[in-house]
Amino acid sequence: MEQVPAEMPNRLAGRRGPAPDIDAENAREAKAGAERSAEEVLHRLDTAYRMVVGTVKALPQDRDVPFLAVRLVVGETYGHFVEHGAEVEAALPKTAAAMLERFDDVWRRFRAALRERGRAGLGETTPAGWTYRDLAAHAAAWMQEAAREIDTNEITTWNKDSIQAFNDRAVEAHRLVGPEAMLDELDTSQRRIREAIAELADDRLANEKIFDIAAWCTYLHWGEHFAELGISL
Repeated sequence: MEQVPAEMPNRLAGRRGPAPDIDAENAREAKAGAERSAEEVLHRLDTAYRMVVGTVKALPQDRDVPFLAVRLVVGETYGHFVEHGAEVEAALPKTAAAMLERFDDVWRRFRAALRERGRAGLGETTPAGWTYRDLAAHAAAWMQEAAREIDTNEITTWNKDSIQAFNDRAVEAHRLVGPEAMLDELDTSQRRIREAIAELADDRLANEKIFDIAAWCTYLHWGEHFAELGISL
């Protein structure tokens, strides 16, 4: 995807730029990727995607887009993604038991990092600018939301603004909650969502919306905060 913005002027002019050595590029990326954290890799992926979206939005609106330009975008984005669909699909947990293996592993590290700070340490500021208590409240709120949505089968459609509003409410609602009570709520929320996931039949877990809420509000979410908790990825 990173090739798209630089190559687009050539394609709009009806020509192709220098063709990269695909095998050499893949080998170089595989080697470099082994030294990057998961957070770095995903940040780069998201940045490249946004660059492509920006490039496509900037295409001329008053004339047809040349085939070579269309071919570039398709070949480097969704036409390429589908080639790796089976690999990605194989890496996803297919059963509640498989999901809970990841859940338990990430929770153990996440919870241990908070425990190490002690009750007094929850009031300290994280590198992200809020307190560790705020982080605990944030994590608990999303677990509670996930359990609610799974229980009721009412899946909320979230966007950037609604997510930020939810985050703000979660922190504010726990402003006067003490450290011990906050950790109790965090642990109770974790047990509740774990029970909800454990009860998921395979066909419900295969539902993309159910899978997303179960994963993104738990272990994938906790992993996003590893860096500020000082947890090695």
